Amino acid sequence: MTNARQNIHTGGEFSSNRGSQSHPPGGMGGGKSHFVAKKERLDVERDAQLLANRIALLKQEEMKTWKKIEETKKRAGEVMRLKERNNVRIAEKMEKMKYDQMVSNHSKNRIAQMRKERGVEKAKI
Repeated sequence: MTNARQNIHTGGEFSSNRGSQSHPPGGMGGGKSHFVAKKERLDVERDAQLLANRIALLKQEEMKTWKKIEETKKRAGEVMRLKERNNVRIAEKMEKMKYDQMVSNHSKNRIAQMRKERGVEKAKI
C-alpha cells in the first residue's frame, strides 16, 4: 500500500479526527501538514464561536427568566394587596351590618315600648 493510501486508511494526515496527532507513517518525526493544522484551527475557532453563541443564548434566556420572576413577584404583591383591601372592605361591611342591625333592633324595641305604654294609657281611660 502506498503512503497516501495508508494515511487515508489509518487516519493519518488527511484524517478528520480532531485531537488526534497526525504523524507520517512509520513513526518518523515531522508535524502536521499546513492543511491539517489550518483545518484544526478553523474547527477550533468554529467550536469557540458556537460555544460563545450558546452562552449568549443562555444568558438571554436567564435574563428572560429573571424578568418573569420579578414580574411574578410584583403580581403576587399586587394580589396580596388586593386581598388585604378586600378583607378590610368585608370587615367594614360586616361592622356596618352589625351596627345597622343594632339600630334596627333598638328602633323595634323602642316602638314596642311606645305601643305598650300607649296600651297602658288607653286602659286607664
